[in-house]
Amino acid sequence: MQIAEVLLPLVVAEGILLDDLEQVTAALKRMANANVDFIDAYLAETPHQKGETIVSFDRDFKRL
Repeated sequence: MQIAEVLLPLVVAEGILLDDLEQVTAALKRMANANVDFIDAYLAETPHQKGETIVSFDRDFKRL
């Protein structure tokens, strides 16, 4: 996805501080690979990073 290609260099750029940089970059990669919205990828990445499971009725989660 073009959005992820543009945003990834931005969020890792010098001077940009994110509390959850690893989670955001992983979510951007998931978004591009699965062709889902960023928020879905981010919500899927949250429990993944903690070794937990997420349950959703959102059909996009099947791709994640």
